[in-house]
Order: sequence, then structure tokens, then C-alpha cells
Amino acid sequence: MSKGVPSMVGELELVDGRLKMIGRRFDVQNGLIVFTGGDIAEPRLDIEANTTVANIPISAVISGTPSSPEIKPEC
Repeated sequence: MSKGVPSMVGELELVDGRLKMIGRRFDVQNGLIVFTGGDIAEPRLDIEANTTVANIPISAVISGTPSSPEIKPEC
């Protein structure tokens, strides 16, 4: 093993869970966290989560990386 910055390659599949963002609880429907061998703190995100606001279902698709996430709401 070489010394230096840790790296990781592989995927974590999100099967069930919750997350909190913008002050609301979202239920994770599906998701992947993909480690590509670079910085382990910067995996690629591909997550879909749902919540309900005033009886209106809302989905959020989260992509990008933890330091630069892209969050797209869908009604």
C-alpha cells in the first residue's frame, strides 16, 4: 500500500432512508453514492427523495458532489 490521500472505488446503493434539507424531511426513494477513486469526501451523488407540502407531493433529484450539489425540485 502506498501512503498518501485515501481513495475509494465503488458504489453505495441507498435502499431506504431519510434526509433533511431546506428545513423539511424527505424520504429517499432511491439513490447511489459513487466513489470513483478520487477524494473520498467528493463522491458523485444520484439521489431521489420525496416529501409532501400542503398535500402536494414534491420530489427532489440530487446530483453532483457534496461540495457542489445540484438539487432539482419536481412537482
